[in-house]
Amino acid sequence: MVSIAGSTLLQIVTAVAQEIGPCQPFTTSATGGAANLVVAERFADTEAPIEKYGGFYLYSTVGNMIGEENRIKRGGFNGGTATFTTARNFTSTPTNPSQFLLLGTMPILDQDGLVGIRTCVNRAIRKLWIIDKIDIAATSGVYEYDLAAYPWMAKQRVKRLLDPDPGASGHQVPASQGWQVVQNADLWTLELGSGYATGQTFSLVVERPANSRLYLNGAWADQASPTAGLALGADACLGEFEHVFQCSLYETMKQLALQAGGSRKSYWQQRTAEQRVVVSAIKLYEVESVEQSLGDGQEEAPSSLGLDASKGLFSGRWG
Repeated sequence: MVSIAGSTLLQIVTAVAQEIGPCQPFTTSATGGAANLVVAERFADTEAPIEKYGGFYLYSTVGNMIGEENRIKRGGFNGGTATFTTARNFTSTPTNPSQFLLLGTMPILDQDGLVGIRTCVNRAIRKLWIIDKIDIAATSGVYEYDLAAYPWMAKQRVKRLLDPDPGASGHQVPASQGWQVVQNADLWTLELGSGYATGQTFSLVVERPANSRLYLNGAWADQASPTAGLALGADACLGEFEHVFQCSLYETMKQLALQAGGSRKSYWQQRTAEQRVVVSAIKLYEVESVEQSLGDGQEEAPSSLGLDASKGLFSGRWG
């Protein structure tokens, strides 16, 4: 089962930014006194040219500007005073101490005609399927339970039925009664053989899109929107962090291959091809899909696909 702690947007975008580099976290050392000035003594360098960090982005992770991002002006670095001047103002003057990420390859937020890392992360979690447990409150004498609340549901997504947890032991066991998931028009229904008593809670082990249940605004909740995603740094998704990170990195590299020019384009195309091999090993990721959304998904259960030993990749649509 996945951890309820989840992976926060800030953790994911920071890991991706550090991988594609350059990315430096830092804490301010003084207040610049204006909404477009950020001061950090660690960057002090009296010999640095003013264009050294031109075109880089400053993303606020802690402070009164949290979640805001601006591009550093061309010629916007003063090494003598360790001051960055941004092309646009933050909503107010950054306070001290504040924490920022200095990003040199790609912004975190969409801006200046560029797609940011956050958008790539949200693309990834729409296409990454995770293993989760859905709890259902039983009613005595009821043998059918509507699964319409889960728009991504399909028969092949349900892996196991678990009996109620006796005495809240924390260990549910596979159900001994017969069960099946059947289609009713475009909806799905769980049918039980003997049912459970009122007050008991049984569970389904399922595969679901990572964006179908998110931690937003301080609470976990199922999401009905096909494009649900993470917006704030503290927002989180379920799934193993390494899987979320690797898939987000893949989507980011694909975007960089589109946005880059010259020799950098071929560089990111090569990196994307290499990262695709890594992501192909994650059987629950739709590497062939451009924009996976809730309710779409694989035609077959990922667990039914085999490993192509000759390629070193999962066969079928995963290779």
